[in-house]
Amino acid sequence: YGFNVREEGIGHLVGTINAGLSSISAIDFAPSGTLHAVGVRESDNAILFLSINCRSAQTTVIGNTGIDTDFEVSDIAYDSFGRLFAYVETTGSSDIVGVINPASGEFVQLNPGDSNLTDLGNGLA
Repeated sequence: YGFNVREEGIGHLVGTINAGLSSISAIDFAPSGTLHAVGVRESDNAILFLSINCRSAQTTVIGNTGIDTDFEVSDIAYDSFGRLFAYVETTGSSDIVGVINPASGEFVQLNPGDSNLTDLGNGLA
């Protein structure tokens, strides 16, 4: 993975994102301008919360989300208050929405007693 956009709107490779990751499934810019992402670590399939330097593609692991390794985070999105929401696709018929703590990477499911999000899609608006 790698990117950079110049004034003319054409993408240019600036580096390779690896950091021992097998995939990156969701990205969004924080209100501060930091690019955050969720990725899967190759060695144990842990789902990690990351920051990515847009000029060098240098990736920093902020923390393990604690999300089940059989699940996939299909989207993350910051709201206007700086809260980071995550949409998680599970292996069952119900998906999960929660928040990620940008300082630690910890995921907390919203309304954990009610998992009636029956495959409503794969992203957040």
